[in-house]
Amino acid sequence: MDSNTFGEGTDAFGETLPGNRSGGFGGLGRRSLGGGFGRGGFGSGGLGGFGGGYSGFGSLGGRSRTGSYYGAYGSGNYFNPVFQKGFMLSTGYILNTGQQPAEIPDVNGVPNRLQAFNINTSFGRAFNVAGIFNLLPFINTRNLPFSVDFSGEAAYSHNNPNSIGVALIDSMEGAKEATTVPTLKYNWKPSSLPHIREDTSATGADAYDVIPTNENRAIFKVMLKDKDESEAVGNYMRNRDVPASSIQPLSLSTEERLIMELGYDFTDVVAEWGGFSNGISNSGVDYSERGFVEIWMRVQGDDNVTLHLNLGVVNEDTDADQRLDSEDLPNTLTDTNGDDNIDALDLDLENLSQVDRYRGNGALDTGEDVGWNYDGPIESASIGSDNQILDSEDLNGDGVLDTIDAYFEVSIPLNEIPNEWIKSKNTNGWMFLSIPISKFRPVGSRVPSLVFVQHFRFWLSKNAPGSANGTLQWASIEIVGNKWQQGIITRSTTQTTPEEGPTGEILSTSTVVEDTIEKFIVGTKDNFSYDAYQSAYLDIEDNELFKKLHPFTATSLGFQTQQQREQTLSLEYYLFPGSYGVTSKQLKGLTQSDGQDFSKHDTLRFWLYGDKSDTTFVLQLAPTVRTGYRSSFYNSDPFVNQPQEEDINVFENLTDYYEYTVKVDFEGWKLIEIDLRDLHRNAYPDVVSISNQPSAIGLQEQSVETESDTQPIEADDQGPDGHPDGFTVRGSNSTRLSIKNIGGILLGIRNDTGREISGDIWVNEIHLGDPLVRAGWARRGNMSMSLGNIVKLRGGYASQDKDFESGAGEVGRQRLSSRGYSTTNNDYNIDADVTLFSWLPIRYSIRQQDTETESLRGSYSSFQSGKSEIRNRDFSVQLSRNPYPNLGFAYNYQDFWNERQGTQISHLYTGSFRYELGSKLGVNAQYRHEDVLANPETATDTSSTSYYSYGYGRNRDEKTDSGTIAFNISPTSIFSLNPSYDVRRTLERRDDQRSSIGTISSETTETAATEETEPGFSISERSHRLSLTPRLNRDFLGMRPTVTSRLNFRENWFREEKNASLNGNVSLGVNLRVQKWFGWFLEPQKTPEATNNSQEAAVSGQGDSQQPTTDSQIAQLRADGIDETQIQELEENRGDWIERDKGEASTPVVGAGSSS
Repeated sequence: MDSNTFGEGTDAFGETLPGNRSGGFGGLGRRSLGGGFGRGGFGSGGLGGFGGGYSGFGSLGGRSRTGSYYGAYGSGNYFNPVFQKGFMLSTGYILNTGQQPAEIPDVNGVPNRLQAFNINTSFGRAFNVAGIFNLLPFINTRNLPFSVDFSGEAAYSHNNPNSIGVALIDSMEGAKEATTVPTLKYNWKPSSLPHIREDTSATGADAYDVIPTNENRAIFKVMLKDKDESEAVGNYMRNRDVPASSIQPLSLSTEERLIMELGYDFTDVVAEWGGFSNGISNSGVDYSERGFVEIWMRVQGDDNVTLHLNLGVVNEDTDADQRLDSEDLPNTLTDTNGDDNIDALDLDLENLSQVDRYRGNGALDTGEDVGWNYDGPIESASIGSDNQILDSEDLNGDGVLDTIDAYFEVSIPLNEIPNEWIKSKNTNGWMFLSIPISKFRPVGSRVPSLVFVQHFRFWLSKNAPGSANGTLQWASIEIVGNKWQQGIITRSTTQTTPEEGPTGEILSTSTVVEDTIEKFIVGTKDNFSYDAYQSAYLDIEDNELFKKLHPFTATSLGFQTQQQREQTLSLEYYLFPGSYGVTSKQLKGLTQSDGQDFSKHDTLRFWLYGDKSDTTFVLQLAPTVRTGYRSSFYNSDPFVNQPQEEDINVFENLTDYYEYTVKVDFEGWKLIEIDLRDLHRNAYPDVVSISNQPSAIGLQEQSVETESDTQPIEADDQGPDGHPDGFTVRGSNSTRLSIKNIGGILLGIRNDTGREISGDIWVNEIHLGDPLVRAGWARRGNMSMSLGNIVKLRGGYASQDKDFESGAGEVGRQRLSSRGYSTTNNDYNIDADVTLFSWLPIRYSIRQQDTETESLRGSYSSFQSGKSEIRNRDFSVQLSRNPYPNLGFAYNYQDFWNERQGTQISHLYTGSFRYELGSKLGVNAQYRHEDVLANPETATDTSSTSYYSYGYGRNRDEKTDSGTIAFNISPTSIFSLNPSYDVRRTLERRDDQRSSIGTISSETTETAATEETEPGFSISERSHRLSLTPRLNRDFLGMRPTVTSRLNFRENWFREEKNASLNGNVSLGVNLRVQKWFGWFLEPQKTPEATNNSQEAAVSGQGDSQQPTTDSQIAQLRADGIDETQIQELEENRGDWIERDKGEASTPVVGAGSSS
């Protein structure tokens, strides 16, 4: 029998067999369990499937339209069996695991652990049964082999996506962002005169306000020797090293902190204020996202003084003489440019005297460390002499005297510090202050902005009459922000109450409240600086889960043990009824454009510290969130009445998100656990009509009203919908939502109490837990029996669990897995070949496949989901007896059923004709006809996504006819012409009622159905293709030109509209044969004897045995549906000069051997 007559495929079990379709002789793909256990190792195979749509009007049989849409169900779990004679047993084990991290990883960095085990066996034996058959009359044979082969395999995989067990979303340890103001004394310069508004005056009879002037300034002396106590008198400034434990008791006593100490000795009239300035940034820094200024400080002695903090841009002219006093500028410098200031701009660098030749270079040179003169109205002083640093009034180092005042200021009376600012206080006097930047007031001759901050200034002043003598020590000043966005207060247009539940109002339709006394401040607290949090931290530090999230080994030094520093997020609020304070943070995935994948864990957990205010805490997950919002405090002019602006909403794009709410009716820590599994349908409170939800919400109208807390829905009422069960789905278009792509997290407080509320709630350790472990089995068994070349019988069984995965980490199921699906398969296959006559082979195969495809977590159910059954029957026969024409016939029956789509029955008939007149002319023709009968009413699951059965799935009756005819014209051996023509037509039965959404068919009464007339078939598609390929079979001067032309005409009908297209293309190419040009250099010289032998071999016909395949084989390739381009490439490769050289090299050179 001629195996090349029909296109051989590969069955489910790796054996070559004639076209097990979907589609006659098209053939199935080859694949292997887990990528080829036992044969090619783990992960070596590819996925198969039922061919690939219409095979270009090609091979006999081919694939039906049914297969192209539903072939995914057919590509099940197959193996490549290895049949071996004798007995073989092999096994393998693979363990892939990531590196154990030193810290708890985030969602993007968790290591997975994959284990896979496989066992493979094979048995085969051949028997000579000629003696048995010789007992029959008219049979006499010496050898009739009967072969029996068996191959079996089983594999198990266990994949843990997170071997650590937890993954951090935000531990809050890195939530704090801070800029530390240096304590080193040489970073500070004497303060300029603070800006005083003209209307400044005493505010009451008992008030004592010092108005800073140059007359009542106290000049602080910077001590050169910090440990010289004899100099620590009067008004001075120095650095000291103190034990860190004296400031923060949890710090080790062996650690030291560098602090700044200011000694003040204020009197009436003469010395009433004084301070220092520091340049934070030369070019300005953006602190608009910072929320607090935090200070560790201590006051000793008289505390009737006020500490003023200035943040922004301050005047550099300390002594108000309009001169930039600096050791780097000559004292004789005058205002040469006429800007009323004397600075480096007035320095003529090209005409400097020999004495001043190094002036203005920004460095301290020899003879310049003499200090600069402070010219006060009462006294003068030398600032910074003999301290080995460059002293100057210049704070930002640009050499220009800046006289602008535009800063924010807060005043701290050291004798009456507001209690809400004091977060920690030690018995030795050290205290920790956290001051909201919102408490700073704008000051200056220009509008200040936190977007542009260059300087930080602090100054002291008396706040009571009389003298004030004492010291102010500060260990740190930090300008603190947060990686979470600053708090925003929104208000819905419709008020909600816990009794009413959600009313459809979401963040995208709410408005941001600007002009309000409400507050929602986002900050951080740690156990080293906040006494309240230290007490709360002691309540959970011994919790086993909390300790797992904080791997820490305490170190003992002397009699003290090192303590762990821990931090939490703080949400301080004061809200009116109906207001909602919210903050957000972006979550980045493995790539910049992706969010984080939460689908590989079952639980989202965090600790919530409640204040028993009965407010509602809200956690939301969204595909994306906006950032960079700034309130009017940061960008408006405080001295100008701002025009009324329309309400804005920075969450206008946040139309869909997950929401979890919990009532804060408790005090202290509470571990919140949110279920991320998808076992049943979620609540959709914002969906008014299901017509706006064409995705996974189902086809029944839903108007769900639930309590504000997320309530689970009964599992027996509704099935999975692709969303985590612990959340409520907010918004109108949930198809944007997926637990696999979380681009932002929002935390908020919503006032549903009907009264004003205030308090402070802490959130800590938001993380994922309970990783979704996938473990499954894959099995297969194969049996093959053959009796000579007369009868071949093959059968097999293959099954694979949906959770089985390969050793390379790839999902060893269908390609559907990469699109969010998981499939369980069971396959059966029986094939029989009967060849009583070599010129009349008969083939028959039976196949059954049961599959169940589920949507993976975070994916939506669709027309590809659900249970499916496929029944295939294939029959083919071929008449191939020369010199008569070659005739072939194939029939394929396919019965496909899916619980969401119903039934599709396909009948495919294929006939072929091939005939050749010598080597000059050949013709190949093929005709195919397919009938597809669809019956969606047999679907058993129409509660969700049946919409796709009538839409994307195109579940309707069809008739398809296609044909092709090709000629091979070879007038000479060096030239051939291959014209071909293909045509296809598709008819559809269009039923407008089927295209409606819902289960209309189930609601239509039997009487109405009988009255309707069945619609007829109408044309939906028609196409023609004409190809012409001339081919040269000989090189000319080392070149072979190629020409390919093709013309396509296609028509498509969409209801009443027709779309027609005409495409044509011509390809020209030249193949260069470099060996023809340089062959004389590469070809080895032959002896006369070798030349004579090769000539004799050519005469005897030996050379012909090494020639390439004949033209009849090329015609056979065309008959099998091989594209002309591929045939031409094969022809070109057949004449490859490298291959010819190999043939010449393999020819024995007998001359030398015979002479020896």
